[in-house]
Amino acid sequence: MSTFPRRRWLASSATALGLGALPREALAAPGPVGESEPLVFNVRDFGAIGDGRPESADRDTEAFLAALKASRINGAVVRVPMGTYILRRPLDLARQHLIGHVAGGWNPDEMVLPTLVVMHTEGPAISVGHGATVHGIAIQDCVSHDARGGLVQDAERRFTPRPPAILVQGQATITNVKIMLPYDGIVMDDATSNGRTNIENVFVISPGRDGLTITNTADLATLRNIEVWCNLGPSRGAGFRFGYNDEVHGQRLFTYGCTLGFAFGDSPRHGKGTYGTYVDCATDNCVRGWQITGDTRLNVLGGDFLNEHEGILVRGRSSSLRLIGARMQSNSAPAIHCDEAEGIIISACELGGVGNKPVPYIRFGGGPNWVHRASIVGCQFARAREPNMRIGVEIGPFVRQCAITGNVFGPGPEPKVVVRPSPEAEIIESGNVGQPIMAQG
Repeated sequence: MSTFPRRRWLASSATALGLGALPREALAAPGPVGESEPLVFNVRDFGAIGDGRPESADRDTEAFLAALKASRINGAVVRVPMGTYILRRPLDLARQHLIGHVAGGWNPDEMVLPTLVVMHTEGPAISVGHGATVHGIAIQDCVSHDARGGLVQDAERRFTPRPPAILVQGQATITNVKIMLPYDGIVMDDATSNGRTNIENVFVISPGRDGLTITNTADLATLRNIEVWCNLGPSRGAGFRFGYNDEVHGQRLFTYGCTLGFAFGDSPRHGKGTYGTYVDCATDNCVRGWQITGDTRLNVLGGDFLNEHEGILVRGRSSSLRLIGARMQSNSAPAIHCDEAEGIIISACELGGVGNKPVPYIRFGGGPNWVHRASIVGCQFARAREPNMRIGVEIGPFVRQCAITGNVFGPGPEPKVVVRPSPEAEIIESGNVGQPIMAQG
């Protein structure tokens, strides 16, 4: 597994969670800035203190609620200067823009954003309605005040069910946001149309369950540059969970240490899954990388998938996957495992692993359901660390059609392709490099 220097930094709660009070920013006057500018309402002008102290909690909460009430105008901005604000009630944005600080660096590495400390369970920390924006804000959960009024974390509380840090209820924009120790980080309401929601530059630290839940979007919702780190131990859900999405694009989405990196499945409300394209995404040190079920149809281009068990598991009757140019590593299970699918294409990928269990790098069609069409083309398979340990490709009796062509297998005595076909199966193996090539199971 790869090693990131900032893991040690993230493990330090005082730095990673930014629990100290932050310096006060100069106040911005409320009211119109110019004829073409939106109205701007500063929470400090409504009485917010922002020093993180327990005695300031009521004033902070009432100031945010008053600023939001006063700014119920399309396009109005609620300005949040640098500080640590205690919130004891939910915030609800309706065509408003909650704007914090312009980050001086990628927000995981420095605490450069105003922080909203959530000390209630009445509802989401922030509900983001249609046309609303959250930008430049950090949200801190699972903390309390000690006897001296300082903020201390209780990491185990992240496993206690409660509303999400951010609930999306309409087409919205969420950018440059840091979320620390939520139960769920960002959740889209499956009962509302979330359209072309745009989420980017988001960092989620140690969610109890899911980092992001993306559902009921259409016409090119966009996710970009989002990280979910389970540095305090595995979550009990997924880094990214996808329900019904009619064309979603994801780029540079990363999970570390999650039980499940990416979960794709049908929305219970809609009975459909995700159609989408994912570019340069990655999983590291997750138990399982991607799990694809239901009516899910994905294009996955590039990326690194470094996991303990399956890198990608496909198990959906109507699912299809095109995986191109990825690096796959698994230690104790197949890097790619497909038990059921309409179609699957693996092309120009590099496959390997450091485990010593006798499992293949790719396993298709173990049953009891069918993989209808499969192609493995132009891939490279690493040499097994121990002789007779890692088979290249294993094709079971529940594959109807499969082509294995133009691949390069590392040297070693173990079979590179093992086929146990059904009588009606059409299996083609040709143009592969590495001996011995094929064995009948």
